[in-house]
Amino acid sequence: ELDRTLDFSAWNKSNLRPRPRRDLPFAQLDSAIDEGHPYHPCFKARTGFDYTDHAAYGPEAGNAFQLAWLAVAPERLHSAFPTDEQAFWMHELGAETYTLLDERRAPLGDNARRFGLMPLHPWQWKALQGSELSRWLAEGSTGFLGQAGDRYTASQSVRTLFNRDHPRRANLKLPMNLVNSSAKRIIEPHSVGSAPAISRWLKDIVAGDSLFEARYPLTILGEYAGTIADREGPLAGQIAAIWREEVTSSLKPGETAVPLNALMVLESDGRPFVADWVEQYGLDAWLDRLVDTVAMPVFHLLVGHGIATEAHGQNLILIHRDGWPVRLAMRDFHDSVEYVPGFLRDPSTVPDFLALNPAYRDAAPNQYYWME
Repeated sequence: ELDRTLDFSAWNKSNLRPRPRRDLPFAQLDSAIDEGHPYHPCFKARTGFDYTDHAAYGPEAGNAFQLAWLAVAPERLHSAFPTDEQAFWMHELGAETYTLLDERRAPLGDNARRFGLMPLHPWQWKALQGSELSRWLAEGSTGFLGQAGDRYTASQSVRTLFNRDHPRRANLKLPMNLVNSSAKRIIEPHSVGSAPAISRWLKDIVAGDSLFEARYPLTILGEYAGTIADREGPLAGQIAAIWREEVTSSLKPGETAVPLNALMVLESDGRPFVADWVEQYGLDAWLDRLVDTVAMPVFHLLVGHGIATEAHGQNLILIHRDGWPVRLAMRDFHDSVEYVPGFLRDPSTVPDFLALNPAYRDAAPNQYYWME
């Protein structure tokens, strides 16, 4: 992992020109933060990538690509969509792409529309060759529909994607069988169907607490849909998708969003990313405002409501006006929210996890979301 991190960092230095990042739109800025975790030495291991993959699918290069698509037999799928399936796909894909994929799955037979659509990262499609997926394709329980639709670019997490062609459409989180920061970047199977319920829970809590409006402004970027194939089988967590609200859709006039970990970086001019803001407002005033804006919503959610989140610099987004912090946006909840039942302000609002997935029914505390 250390060797690969050094190799890919060297590739970046040789092939990517330093560029000013302060004025980049959110998606481009997020992708351009290549400094990695400040505490993890293997922040760019991407074990499984070669240099061609790194150039094609690494966030720093900014390359845009289409998704690969599967049509999967319904008995292999578990989905949590906010509307009926056809309406969901029409909304997410647009009529042209939906019609194209619908035509491509027609050869699957008279019941072709029973086969559910499934997006797949193009690298993951290659990585799964020779796996259980090959048997599905051979037996006809899954069809490969080729690449289609909008182009996407990788975020700094690599597996979460931004829509290049329609920037205000959802971010899409897809599993990848690569190792980064010492973790295999598939998606926890149990979390895919639970993601929408968790997001609704958090959104309702924020909407129902006036302090989040008056003192601790907080925006929850909801994960509103998810689908997974082979949830309990050998491909569990390797073929799935989670749709998340895009932060720029929540911005008010005059507001700008930046990933929180952008605040730590040095720019190509040798000055901190935040230098102009600190000079404009003064260090003490700006830093006090930053701590209030970033730390207090997370603290209030924990102390006031008993809910902990994985609030690191990649999951938090600072909303500012000309550099002055105004509110916090949070993302990525499906496998990282935790709570102790006795600490919850209102236990009656917790999602009915036992109904969401059989895996939860015999689970011990500390295994999933509930702790002791």
